[in-house]
Amino acid sequence: MLFALQHRAADGRADWKKLGTVIERLAPLVCRDVSLSELDIDDADWWIGLGRVDLHGSIITIQRGDTLIAAFDRRDDGRLRTTVYHPLCARAIRSVIGLGSKPHPEHGVNMRPDNWDYAGDCAALNGNVYAAKDGCTYLSSWHKGLGADWEGRDDPVWILERKNAWPRSTGFVATEIKVFRRMTALMETLPPCEVPQADELPEEYARPQARVHVADAEPPPAPLTSYDLSTQDGRLGFFVALYDDYQEDGLLPAVNHVWDNLAKPKGVRCALMAQKVGKSGTGRRALIRFIKRFLQEILYEFHIPDLPLQADYASFDDWNRACRAMFAEVDERLFELLSRYEAILDGRDPEETQAAPAGIVIKGPWGRGKPNA
Repeated sequence: MLFALQHRAADGRADWKKLGTVIERLAPLVCRDVSLSELDIDDADWWIGLGRVDLHGSIITIQRGDTLIAAFDRRDDGRLRTTVYHPLCARAIRSVIGLGSKPHPEHGVNMRPDNWDYAGDCAALNGNVYAAKDGCTYLSSWHKGLGADWEGRDDPVWILERKNAWPRSTGFVATEIKVFRRMTALMETLPPCEVPQADELPEEYARPQARVHVADAEPPPAPLTSYDLSTQDGRLGFFVALYDDYQEDGLLPAVNHVWDNLAKPKGVRCALMAQKVGKSGTGRRALIRFIKRFLQEILYEFHIPDLPLQADYASFDDWNRACRAMFAEVDERLFELLSRYEAILDGRDPEETQAAPAGIVIKGPWGRGKPNA
């Protein structure tokens, strides 16, 4: 019965808290309470050390929704110390056992130096996001303690969870894990025709259906014709929208919008734009080459370096600062590129910082001050 409940509780649709209460009541019937501060359980391929984890330090957690299920921290030998706060479902037990794999003498723990590094890799997998959305257990990493974000700021939801966390008896947890492993091993010895097949989750095990908000479809991007090219902000927004939302598909709409808004002589103005990016031609042909050159430069020639290796830094904070510095440098180069094309489009020298002089009727080379509808 305990094994069946563990599997039922693993279903993302299950009322796992109600099933967890039943598991907690079954545990004393299976074994006596052994409330040891530390308790080790192991098998041929895995080892689990149950003990008290400091939730204020660097930890890996098993969570379900906004609830803390279990937490791990690093022992001196690189293995994991584990504290369990809620009854473990089958999925959570597999996570605990998997993270506790015994290291290979040559290859370590799944090609990582120790269990702690391997747990960090597992917590960073995209699958945790999908598991959380499906209502299942998932792994999470807290470098500054449960409830503290990357900047060290407190998250009220998880701060409250940290305060209310109450460890379960190590004896009951060990028994539940052993029952799961023994029953799993038994199932593996049965012929396929005798293995119980998963069926639909009975209604009495399912959690009440909450009202699910279906997000509206993402709105389409603003048309390029909505950008006022007679203003600097409008020109910058025009180029950002072109590479971010449209790319090559926006080439002809972009050309038409610029052409429609240019003041005469349009052909000469377009020729000057093309010349400043190393292209030739007049009229629309030159304008096409100018905008095509922008797309080529920003989509295919703009270099974004790889993230620095965390192993090259003494601490996570040092590595985080290096990553932020890299992002800031990329943003600065991107703004310089956009500003250069904005100036050329406005008929200015790219080295100038001021917009073209304003007239009574038009601004700079623009014949229309209002964007098209």
